[in-house]
Amino acid sequence: MANPSRDKGTRMETTAKRYLQASGWPQADRQPLRGDRDQGDLVVSRIPLIIAEVKYRDHAFSDAQLGRWLEETEREAVHAGADLGVLIVARKGVRVENWDAVMAANDWMLLLSGDEVLPTDAPWALRASLADWSRMALAWVEGLT
Repeated sequence: MANPSRDKGTRMETTAKRYLQASGWPQADRQPLRGDRDQGDLVVSRIPLIIAEVKYRDHAFSDAQLGRWLEETEREAVHAGADLGVLIVARKGVRVENWDAVMAANDWMLLLSGDEVLPTDAPWALRASLADWSRMALAWVEGLT
C-alpha cells in the first residue's frame, strides 16, 4: 500500500542527494532506516563522516519543531559516529539550493574556524541555504586534508 508521506520524504531525500552530488559531494547517498538507531537520511561524506536528516514542510513550523528536528539530527549523528550532522528542511515551492540547512551554532563555528575544540557551548539553531552550507562544508573538508 502506498504511503504518501513516505513517498514525499523519499522524493525530498533524493532531490537533496542529487543536489549535493552535483555540488561537490559525489559520495552523497540515501541511508537505510535503522529504527530507533537511525543514522540520518543521507550520508553526505564518508571522510569526514557527515550525515543529513531531511524534513519537509509545506507550511510554517515553530521554533520548537525546528528544535526537535535538530535534536533528532544530532542524535542520529551520534548513532552514526559522524563528525557532523546537518538538518535540511525542504520547503514547498522553494528551489533545492535555497532549502534551509540548520545546525547548532557550535557546529557552524567548527565549519568556519576549523578548530576541533570549541571555546563555548552554543546549542542554538542557525540556518543558511543548502547552497551556502555546501560551500562552507566543502571548504572545511578541504582544510582537513
